[in-house]
Formats: sequence, structure tokens, C-alpha cells
Amino acid sequence: MIVPTTHTPPNAEQEPERPAVEVLVTGFGPFRKYGVNPSYEIVSRLPNRIDPLDSEPGAPEIILRRPSDPVKVAYQHVFRAIPELYETYPNVRYFVHVGVSHLATCCQLETRARKGPYEGLDVDGRRWCGDADGWDDVWRSAPEQIQSAVDVEGIAVKMASGGKWEVSTSNDAGLYLCEFIYFNSMHTARRLGEAGRDIKGVFIHVPANLEPEILDSERDTVAQIIREMVAKG
Repeated sequence: MIVPTTHTPPNAEQEPERPAVEVLVTGFGPFRKYGVNPSYEIVSRLPNRIDPLDSEPGAPEIILRRPSDPVKVAYQHVFRAIPELYETYPNVRYFVHVGVSHLATCCQLETRARKGPYEGLDVDGRRWCGDADGWDDVWRSAPEQIQSAVDVEGIAVKMASGGKWEVSTSNDAGLYLCEFIYFNSMHTARRLGEAGRDIKGVFIHVPANLEPEILDSERDTVAQIIREMVAKG
């Protein structure tokens, strides 16, 4: 018996490959009273791929790139990890860093990040003093603050206006590791931009709540923020 083949003949019309956009997504590990960090719990619940906001056939699929482990809540680690992540994922065009805040009651989009001072002790018992162990020039070249290149306010207003999503904005990311990773990611993106690589992104603070239904709700909100960010281009 001959089994019919299912391959497409060479002259048959084939569906064009769907374009894709890659987004780096991170969450933090344990620190202080957070033995389990809600930020990483939310990030780990995200799918590997997200459908775009635009349902048109040519709209790019969104691929999420996530490190296998949560980000260590330590200044030196973050300072080195961010450039390495952009090398590991050379096609990433957007980033989303997620962290927990006891002040957040919903997903809170941060509009900017400051160079310091970072006086809170990290999990290694260290403060950030600009001692980058050979990377001092990179730190010295950084501005005092960086505003997100993403239309953060526009995303928040659009999502909140529909009544389905609860999103707010803030211009104070806390001057701890959350703001530190945001600042370093935007500064790294600027430096890569000088070489022709365009990267931009946001930082999202999430509530300090580990209830499964809350984590799932915040996961869906983070996914929608990503869709809105990519749609704005």
C-alpha cells in the first residue's frame, strides 16, 4: 500500500512566514520579606508567544524571551546581567522588567529611572556606589535620569479607559533594584542604539500578592501592556 505524501509541491502557493517581534521579560528573585517574589511568579505564568493587538494577517507575532532564572536582587549582578541578556537575545526589540512593590494596588508603569542614589542594601548586603569593577566609564557616561522611550502614559490611559484593565503610572520607581534594573536597561539600550540597534521598554511594578487569581490577573495585564507597547512601535 502506498501512503500518500503530505508535502507541498514546489510550485504550490505557500503561506508567507509570519513576522515576529521579540520582547525580553524579567522578574526578580527573593529579597527581604519576599521569600517568593510575585514579580517572577507573574513572569513565569506568561506564555512564550502572545498574539498581537492588531488582528490583521501581517501583524507580527510577539515572542517572549525570558531568562531561565529570576534576576538576583543584587546591584553588581544586575549591572552585568543586562548587557549579557541583550547579547544572549540579539533580536530583542523591547524589554519589560517586572518587580514587586508594597505600594502598588495594580500594575504600575514607571515613566523614568534615576542614576541614584541607591542606598538600600541588596541581598549581598551591598549598596551601589558606582563601583563597577572595570565598567566605571559606562556608569560615568550615564545621565542623571532617563525617561522611557515608550509612551507609558498613553498605554495606561488607553487601557484604563476601557474599564477592563487596571493600570496606573508613576515617576518614582523606588531607588532600589527595580529602578536600578530599569535605569541600566535604558542606558544599555541607548548605547546599543549608537550601534544601530533599536531597543526600548518599560518597568512594571506589581502588587505584593501571591493569591493565584491575582497572579493570573496581573499576568494578563502584563501581556496586554506588552501588546499595547509593540502596537505603538
